[in-house]
Amino acid sequence: GSDVTPTNAVGSDATYDIATGGAGVVTVTQTNNNLGVLTITTAGNAALTASNGDITDSALDAASDINAAALTLNATGNLGTTAANSDIDTTVTSITANSTTAGTIVIDEVDALTVSGLTTIDGDITVTTDGQIVVSVNGDVAAGTNGTVNLTAANNSDIDVDATIASSGTGTVN
Repeated sequence: GSDVTPTNAVGSDATYDIATGGAGVVTVTQTNNNLGVLTITTAGNAALTASNGDITDSALDAASDINAAALTLNATGNLGTTAANSDIDTTVTSITANSTTAGTIVIDEVDALTVSGLTTIDGDITVTTDGQIVVSVNGDVAAGTNGTVNLTAANNSDIDVDATIASSGTGTVN
């Protein structure tokens, strides 16, 4: 598959439905407002950036939104939310996610997941998997001021931690 690199600089939300048909790299940049995901599918890596907004599940469903090898998410706002079916549903091997404001990070992974880093300035981080969670070396998870970190591995799966998981202020780690 070929690489796909759309950039949207218009002043409105944009929704993406992308399939590379192989191992192409998907790099999506939304410079204004929210980046909505219907489906992104590649055997390669995917990187999504919302420079001035949220990354959202546009379909508001439980179907996998992003299917890729390694996934990188960057937004000034939320990366999914805890509202019904508003999390980012993934089928990926590893994830790195960063909210540069008080945004939340809410990920629902279909199987095992390696966390290569999850950070938010002041928001909650919630990751749920149907398999093992590995927080890799240098893959720190930090919920910033007053944020709560919740990592849940279903089906009696392990959570292996090889990095720091932290919340400062009044936040908690569960």
